[in-house]
Amino acid sequence: MGWKLYVFSQPNEYSAIYRNSKTLDGGNFVRVLNKGWFGFNAKDADAFHVNRPKLHDFMATHLLKAENHKGTDMKYYDELDKAFQEVEARVDATPDGFVEQELLSLIANTQGRASTNMYYGRSLLQKNPNLIQDLIYFNKHGFWTLLVGVPAFLQPTLHEKRRGILKAMSELAFERDEMDDEPSPFITALIQELQEWGVSKEGVPSEMMSLFHG
Repeated sequence: MGWKLYVFSQPNEYSAIYRNSKTLDGGNFVRVLNKGWFGFNAKDADAFHVNRPKLHDFMATHLLKAENHKGTDMKYYDELDKAFQEVEARVDATPDGFVEQELLSLIANTQGRASTNMYYGRSLLQKNPNLIQDLIYFNKHGFWTLLVGVPAFLQPTLHEKRRGILKAMSELAFERDEMDDEPSPFITALIQELQEWGVSKEGVPSEMMSLFHG
């Protein structure tokens, strides 16, 4: 078909690619994606687009420089170890030492939980235990459905899932006094940056939700 597939395995290669992507302009597509999929209003989608170069620099600074997330990375491995200990305990509790589980569910309950706890703090999933399953449902059923504008009365469960996810993100961003722990320095800084760029309190949770999608 004339396609070329490039596989990059070295962290420094990925970092270089990301740094050089600052000049790529996918503004119109990103606007559509943010408004249709993540629930941005038009003003927030525009503010997000205008500040995209700043966001690029912010991400590069906080995620591609090890000194800026020292401790956060170790928290991920600690959380991942706890998740696999739970899996191991389930296996040990069975008579034949065998457990069958769907691969996506296994990944969500190990790597998904570990990365969520690492970035957002453990309180998020403690307060919203169905969040990851809601995200899986949202991703499975929501992409084209929301992009083409299917109304809520035709897909009530999908819209309900998105409202619940955004509510959880909003509480994390603006009601942290009720949380038992703090999100990572990256998330804390991102919340502040978004508001300084003119993104509203309704738009901040949408961007935080979009982080689950890379």
